Amino acid sequence: TAVNTVVRDVGTVIDDGTLAFIPGGAIREAGTIAGRGALVLAGGGTTVALTSANLYAGGTELANGTLDLAAPGAAGTGSITFLDGAKATPTLQIEPGDAPDNTVSGFLPSAIIDLAGIGLATSATLGANNLLTISGGSFGPVALHFDPGQSYASYAFRLTADGHGGTEVTVVPASPSSATGA
Repeated sequence: TAVNTVVRDVGTVIDDGTLAFIPGGAIREAGTIAGRGALVLAGGGTTVALTSANLYAGGTELANGTLDLAAPGAAGTGSITFLDGAKATPTLQIEPGDAPDNTVSGFLPSAIIDLAGIGLATSATLGANNLLTISGGSFGPVALHFDPGQSYASYAFRLTADGHGGTEVTVVPASPSSATGA
């Protein structure tokens, strides 16, 4: 669904609109998405794989479904935001070697980051400026840039097997029994 958007070629978005993936199902977007607009993933049961380096600057919003970043630069240049109050568990899936440079915001207990195919990571360390470094997988450390304005002081990062050769990263309220990976 393109809202207030001019779609010029398959996958190319220009102007200040929104490209929204709403219906359920699997979508493989191989075209380049460009412009000042945003990408929104809101469909329950929807999996969208972005397989090209994209140039859109309006950011990425995850309310529901799975967004698979399957290429370097797939998430454009804006921030990646997990929307608060999502009715389901939005998932950001990152393929090996494709960790985004984008700032990730709104990563709270209702969200998942799936580091696909990296093996089971063993540690997650939150450093200066909310840089989360995940280590111990078979592809070396993965760095994620969380919003520096968001506090994770009362949370711990949990690392679990994703069931298909990768690591799921979640955040849970901090307690002595939930300190895995943080």
